[in-house]
Amino acid sequence: MTKDKNKKLPLVVLFGRTNVGKSTILNRLASKHRAIVSSVSGTTRDSNFAVIDWQGKSFELIDLAGPDFYSDKNKHLQEINDKLKQQINMYLDKADLILFTTDNRSGLMPQDQELAKAILKNNKLKNKVKLLVNKVDNFKHASESASFYKLNLGEPILISATTGAGTGDLLEFIVKEIKAPEKDEAVEIRENIKICILGKPNVGKSSLLNKILGYERVVVSEMPHTTREPQDTTIEYKKNYLTIADTAGITKKIKNLDSLGKSSIKKSLAVMRRSDIVLLVIEGADSLTQQESKLVQEIVEHQKSLIIVSNKWDLLKEKDTKLETENIYSHLPFITWAPVHFISCLPVKTPISKSKSSSDELINEEFISKRIKNLLDLILEVYQGRKKEIKTEELYQLLLKIVRMHPPTKAKGYKRPHIKTLSQTRVSPPVFQVVIGPNDTLNETYLRFIKNKLRDFYGFVGTPIEINLHKKKGLDK
Repeated sequence: MTKDKNKKLPLVVLFGRTNVGKSTILNRLASKHRAIVSSVSGTTRDSNFAVIDWQGKSFELIDLAGPDFYSDKNKHLQEINDKLKQQINMYLDKADLILFTTDNRSGLMPQDQELAKAILKNNKLKNKVKLLVNKVDNFKHASESASFYKLNLGEPILISATTGAGTGDLLEFIVKEIKAPEKDEAVEIRENIKICILGKPNVGKSSLLNKILGYERVVVSEMPHTTREPQDTTIEYKKNYLTIADTAGITKKIKNLDSLGKSSIKKSLAVMRRSDIVLLVIEGADSLTQQESKLVQEIVEHQKSLIIVSNKWDLLKEKDTKLETENIYSHLPFITWAPVHFISCLPVKTPISKSKSSSDELINEEFISKRIKNLLDLILEVYQGRKKEIKTEELYQLLLKIVRMHPPTKAKGYKRPHIKTLSQTRVSPPVFQVVIGPNDTLNETYLRFIKNKLRDFYGFVGTPIEINLHKKKGLDK
């Protein structure tokens, strides 16, 4: 159903214990702040991606979470650690080059030696690993890195990701070591549909992304705030490229969060602002609070298209989607133009009923795959509406129908207003302009009437519509 946009690009992974500066290296080589950086061990819980261009050649770089992330015996923390290890092993197998990253300031650590031994035991991995020593702040004292030769990984490359020292030599080595295609030969960069998955903690955002991709791209756990930083993944579906960002859970108790939690939420909102479509994940109408209402207002204020994804559908007692949709709209009455899509992101093997009169069916992977496909189709429909451009002649004919159907009403005064033109002034999202005479007034409710008719005739499913009122200059005729 999907495939990676960058599958032709060689894959380079930054691998090593926690807190050696892998995220800082990725940010430095990518020349932008893509990953959250912190002195707290285990900040990275998922893999951060960036496409790097150097001297006309391109490759994909991944910053892997540290595999020794948790020593805590807490069940949820151990679950996260186990899933991290699975994800790390998957990317190590796929890698064309592994940059075994260490920290010159802290020196050689037992964890470095354990990881190096594990790499050397694997014949497939040991032939594609290169030792990288980070945090070499003063190259006059480069001899301090000599202890890392004990890892038996060969001569190291010395860098300082913070200052950028040595990163040029690192890039030179990478493009020579791997078969990086010329930039012109790389996969054609097309216009991407930018999608943001948003919602409260632990509503199933990461599970939804994993189901869309068909593999565990991000770590999923019952523990809230497992996802700390937005995770971008690009897929191809029906010849369209979709860049989907999983984000940290938005909580109203932001004052109680640590600096990492606050940074995660700020990044989530920043991702929303640069997206085209937001998938707001909820757990049904009963779970909606004032928090979702404020979040939706934020989405609408930034003119983003919206799809409400009601997750954990299998847990609903009554499987009446029409009634549940009405309940959701009753909590969020100002976005009835946003479609509601029901899904269960976990394969639950318990019988559920479609309705009181229908036969039972099982929630299984086939059911989920169908719902995911329908969601992707809905995303394409919403995006097409967002980009839709209507000719002025068509809008004039529609205006004549609207006026015949219901003559325009004045806001004040005695004269019935005359609408001269209806035109589209922008796309993504659609913005329209209604022009009236200089002495005319138009009731706000009539503008809403026009907006509703635009939806009736042209769809605009899941997309906010803006209509601006403009008075024509000059004498009113």
